[in-house]
Amino acid sequence: MSLEVRCSVIPAAGKGTRMYPLTKSVPKELFPLVDRPVIMTVIEEARRCGIEQFHVVTSPRKPALRDFFTNADCESNPQDLPLPQVDLVMQEQARGLGHAVLQARDYVGEQPFVVQLPDDLYHPEDPLLQTMLDVHAVTGGCVVALMEVSAAEAKLYSSARVEPVELGAAAAGHGVFKLADIIEKPEADQVRSPYALMGRYVLDSRIFEILAQTPPGRNNEIQLTDALAAFAEIPVKEGGGVWGVVSRGRHFDTGNLSGYLQAQMELSLENPDFGAHLREYMRGLAGSPDGPGAAPTSTESAAGQGGKAGAC
Repeated sequence: MSLEVRCSVIPAAGKGTRMYPLTKSVPKELFPLVDRPVIMTVIEEARRCGIEQFHVVTSPRKPALRDFFTNADCESNPQDLPLPQVDLVMQEQARGLGHAVLQARDYVGEQPFVVQLPDDLYHPEDPLLQTMLDVHAVTGGCVVALMEVSAAEAKLYSSARVEPVELGAAAAGHGVFKLADIIEKPEADQVRSPYALMGRYVLDSRIFEILAQTPPGRNNEIQLTDALAAFAEIPVKEGGGVWGVVSRGRHFDTGNLSGYLQAQMELSLENPDFGAHLREYMRGLAGSPDGPGAAPTSTESAAGQGGKAGAC
């Protein structure tokens, strides 16, 4: 029986080059997504799964992220958005995802933990992270999120050989595979399957020891994928092995402008407070002879805003 998972590591030290120049002054993790920053959407996903401890790996060059979590005593919080206590873990040099995760070793200790990449958002319609935790409780070892991708997309992610396994209720209707031969950003002839590792991990704490001994790999960085490949070779009877859970819901890559805007549009239209107004507004734009530049009336605008919000 595996230990209960109560800890999340959120790597957030990257420069956000795919979103430049927007990230020149604002970290991409603090970009607004509907009514809260992206990183809070990720934290809320973990909270729904019972995660209580958060370790955000950040950079000294991103003071806004530090200020967001340390200056959490705003007098006016009209959204009633509780800001969690987090440990800010400094990554002085960006040396890869594996290196970022390794920086949290002293904070995590010997407990299993979750890694959530804030660029990857999964819609709440699919309780993917909870299913990964349930699979981990049965299998031990490490569990990763998988998504089916095209052959052209596969080279952008990590690929692995997959073997289907049957876990019954723990799988909650998801496809579950045991992984082997995991490779980071493969060439076309190295793609192992149609499934790519995508942004969510449940890791055994022994991954830290492996990461500490992992030499730089692709892009001369310490890759988490390389450590997972080594962990997959540990016999299951010794607590090793890597399993993958296939997402069956919507996924947004908010690390690029197109994915960020898609998430913004879809989640805004689904918001229970103002989604109905936005849908009506967009129907008006689609049918307006004046085209998409036509503005709503002042009454419509006020109805959709729901009053002015105070600022911190």
